[in-house]
Amino acid sequence: MDIKHVLEELGLTDKEINAYLKLIELGKTSVQRLSEVTGINRVTLYSILENLIKKGMAGSTIIE
Repeated sequence: MDIKHVLEELGLTDKEINAYLKLIELGKTSVQRLSEVTGINRVTLYSILENLIKKGMAGSTIIE
């Protein structure tokens, strides 16, 4: 069983899976950079990241 299948079984959408796997690969990154590497619209990514944070699969840091 591959990781994508496991994440699907956990109820993640394709875009959530894509973003999550890239976050693991990149580590700490900006939404802009994540948008570039995933091809997911930056505005859409905010919603996806919020869902991942609620599920305990991501975190956020505000840099001023």
